[in-house]
Amino acid sequence: MSAVFSCLARLDRRYLGLIAAGLVLALAILDQAAVIRGLFAGFLVLLAVPTGATLLLLIHRLTGGEWGKAARPALGGAALLLPAVSLLALPALLLPGDVFRWIADPSTIRHEDVAHWYLNAPGLVLRSALTLGLWNVLALLAALAPHRLSKALAGLGLLLFGLTVSTAAMDWVLLLDPRFKSTAFAMSWSLAFLLAGAGWVAASGVGGKATGDIAKLLVTFALGLLYLDLMQFLVAYDGNLPDQAAWYLRRATPFGVTAIGLVFVSAALLPFVASLKGDWRNSARIQRIVGISAILGTALRTLWWTAPEWQPGPVFWASVLLSGVVALGLAQALGRARIRGGRLHAV
Repeated sequence: MSAVFSCLARLDRRYLGLIAAGLVLALAILDQAAVIRGLFAGFLVLLAVPTGATLLLLIHRLTGGEWGKAARPALGGAALLLPAVSLLALPALLLPGDVFRWIADPSTIRHEDVAHWYLNAPGLVLRSALTLGLWNVLALLAALAPHRLSKALAGLGLLLFGLTVSTAAMDWVLLLDPRFKSTAFAMSWSLAFLLAGAGWVAASGVGGKATGDIAKLLVTFALGLLYLDLMQFLVAYDGNLPDQAAWYLRRATPFGVTAIGLVFVSAALLPFVASLKGDWRNSARIQRIVGISAILGTALRTLWWTAPEWQPGPVFWASVLLSGVVALGLAQALGRARIRGGRLHAV
């Protein structure tokens, strides 16, 4: 048995990706819709780290600071994962009716004028393609050609991200239930990206003075995300609207309550507690744990927002897990890279 595990450990990630892709295809025979939904959920979960890393690279280009110089190898490597992660959204864009109920059942849309001009499958696919194209260009530019990334271009990139994340949040998450509304979700989603990106840096074990700076970024993003999520809930609660209440009630299951509790502990409470003492903020070991916890918390938060809309079963959850392995295989097939001494080396 140990020999089997040893062989599996030595397998190239591309082969593991092929095996995972084969399992996904086999599951699609059983339940195509569940597999496409699972891959799309995996895409949304995995999107946080490379997108957050890209945003931090753009922000550092504008603000400067030693933290960005120390974090650049980890951030650049994470940003380069975005093309592979983006490919996981392809099945959902090819067959959007399996993911979005308003496409499969137009009767869920209440306003015909909005449905005509915005809620249509071609518009969704076009907006998604443009958004992913822009984000990938920014990621590759920030990771591969920082010398060409001027402050003006970095500022423009952040501006364009701010515009496109609003439509992406609407298209990919909120419109899973067209009746639910949240004007703050795009901002909270952006903060979740930044939290996951900073968590990736912390988990990578950046040492020295930068450790404390990354810890401060982690707690800032964590508290901002907690505030916005609480405000969204309180607005829905005070509004006492049936559609808003129904959306939260679908998440008031034992699994949903446990999940959101774990999100609070891992993505908000732990970064806050770990920032209270200087020794904790400057400990690479403690911040590595905090970084991993923050990434897991943002992933679980994404599933809490999305999965209940699909009434997920075993095939869905298996597809979510396999999507990560498929993304790793795609990343290596597209060409993995590492940054050493300020230069990028393909391996």
